[in-house]
Amino acid sequence: MADDTISVRAIKPNALRLRGLLKSPHAAPLSVEDMDAGIAAQLRGEDAKAKR
Repeated sequence: MADDTISVRAIKPNALRLRGLLKSPHAAPLSVEDMDAGIAAQLRGEDAKAKR
């Protein structure tokens, strides 16, 4: 805004955004290789979107 005013509004949480946030306590931990593969896949996806 021209007068340097900042407006803030509350956002209602969406339960779908929380999906997958909490993992089962019985789930096996990921290996470093699995984490690296997941990160690489995410970056490839972001790169593909950027090239569109």
